[in-house]
Amino acid sequence: LAGDKSLCGAFYGRGVALERMSEMEPARDALLQAVACARRDAEDAKSDVAPEPVVRLAQVEAKLGEWASARDNFAEASDVMLRRRDKARAEGARLSSALAAFEAATSDDERMSATRIVAAEARRRSTAEIRVALVAMQWATGFVDQAEENWRICCADGCSAGTRQNAAALALDDGSAWGP
Repeated sequence: LAGDKSLCGAFYGRGVALERMSEMEPARDALLQAVACARRDAEDAKSDVAPEPVVRLAQVEAKLGEWASARDNFAEASDVMLRRRDKARAEGARLSSALAAFEAATSDDERMSATRIVAAEARRRSTAEIRVALVAMQWATGFVDQAEENWRICCADGCSAGTRQNAAALALDDGSAWGP
C-alpha cells in the first residue's frame, strides 16, 4: 500500500463519499485506512503525513463522539500544518482539537484547559462561532458570569438568530457543550 498513492487516494475518496452519505462508521474505517496509508508514505519519504486525511478522520470521529481520537488527530494535523507554515489552517485544527478535548475531558482541569485555549482564540479573532463555542463551554463548566459577558459581546457583534438558537442548543444541562 505504501507506494501506491492512488490507493491512498481511493481510501480517502471512499471515506469522504461515505461521510457525505452519513455512513459514519464505514467512513471512519475508510479514513483510518487512508491515514495509515498516508503515514506509511510519509515514513518512506521521511516527511510529515499529509494533514488532509487526518483532519477528515478527526471530523468524522467527532461526529461519532470519539472525542479523544478526534482531539489527537486534530492536534497532529495542526502540528503538521504549522511545520508547513500553514498558520491559518493550523489554528483551525488547534481550535477543533481544543473543542474535542473539552468533550473528551475526564476532569474539571482538562475542561478548563480546553476552555482557556478557546478563550484565547476568542480574544485573538472574535468570530461568532468561536464566541458561541466559548459561551457554551463556560455555561457547561459553571462560569455563568463569563458566559453571559461573552454572550453580550457575541450579540453586540451581530450573532445571527440561527447562531443564537445553536448556542442555546449547545449549552446542555448534562455538561456536554456539543450535544449527545
